[in-house]
Amino acid sequence: MLPKWQALAPLSSQKSIANGYRITAPSAVASDEVLEVVEYQDGSRATFYKGSFLSGNKLRQEARDCLE
Repeated sequence: MLPKWQALAPLSSQKSIANGYRITAPSAVASDEVLEVVEYQDGSRATFYKGSFLSGNKLRQEARDCLE
């Protein structure tokens, strides 16, 4: 079973970065959407970069659901 974010954006990729990872979801209409999760103090910090105002909010919502 795929993670929710990968089922939503099957062409997405995951890459290891310093102290965490980056998930990139390519977009045919706008810039890519990017989610970075890194170690931060006693937990982690997730930062979502929305491609443009044309991008939807589904990937952002799936990321939030994973954090709850």
